[in-house]
Amino acid sequence: MMTKSSCYPWFDALWQHWLLRLSQKKLSHAYVLTGVAGLGKHQLLAQMAASVLCHRQTETPCGQCSACHWLSVQTHPDYFIAEKTGSIGIDLVRQWREICYQTPAVGQYKVMALPDCDRLTVPAANALLKILEEPPESCIWLLSSSHCAELPATLLSRCQRLTCPPISLDQGAAWLQEKFPGHARLLLIQALQSVSGAPLAAQQWLQTESSAQRGLFYQQLQQYFDKKVSSHAIYQALWPSLQDHLPCFLLAWVTDIIRAQELGEGAIINREYAGLIQQMSARMQRHVIWQWYDQLLILKKQAITHVNFGYWFLQWLLQLDKECHCE
Repeated sequence: MMTKSSCYPWFDALWQHWLLRLSQKKLSHAYVLTGVAGLGKHQLLAQMAASVLCHRQTETPCGQCSACHWLSVQTHPDYFIAEKTGSIGIDLVRQWREICYQTPAVGQYKVMALPDCDRLTVPAANALLKILEEPPESCIWLLSSSHCAELPATLLSRCQRLTCPPISLDQGAAWLQEKFPGHARLLLIQALQSVSGAPLAAQQWLQTESSAQRGLFYQQLQQYFDKKVSSHAIYQALWPSLQDHLPCFLLAWVTDIIRAQELGEGAIINREYAGLIQQMSARMQRHVIWQWYDQLLILKKQAITHVNFGYWFLQWLLQLDKECHCE
């Protein structure tokens, strides 16, 4: 009997369903795991692959058989996983097409994993669809996506969908409390609310947001709105040191402005900076703020390079001068 514990507690029901199908030898040829970003879908995908490839299949993974050893050192001959960054092109799918129709090297199955499969280019998605229309019996495709609506309907129709259910604030906060025992529960809930309730994304948010860099970001903005520094000066102060965090900081800030405009000051998440956020909320037009929000979501999703985001940030500061008449 395999373990009932998944990699994260909110996946336990999905995991038990998967183990039941595995024990009954009723696995489909393709699965797509869907849910918001920051749930840990990549880790669950890896655990599902391990359950298929583990030779003993008594636990997942048993950690002792040769298959588990190969997985741990990333040399399993029947496990293929796409890089987690960049687009997934047709060349990779064509290469995997040749592989997936071959007999497994050491076990019963080959496993082909595509994390964030919405990164598939149109030609790659069409090529994958052709494979899934005539799937080999000895190959299982495991896909995951945080943007399932963007996948072709024809591709989705060829996969069994495993949907990650919403996580309650209580469950998410309880998990975060173990990671941050010194944090107030209200702050943990605020972190979850800022990232669609995803605990891993909230964990990253807390680790970043509690740093001195976050303080520098808001300090510079406050000085800017107090007309103590120019937009050029704020760019020079923030870009060299905060370029890895600016997308997150800006999105959280713009989100708070929207919350202040739509729901009032009491809805602001970053309470310690409520004054600055209210100041911005009073100056900015709603359609401009929503435009920034949409742009930041796109930039974050595209995993855009520092150079490109730096250009956007500079243009954003120039627009801020125009909208707020700060200079």
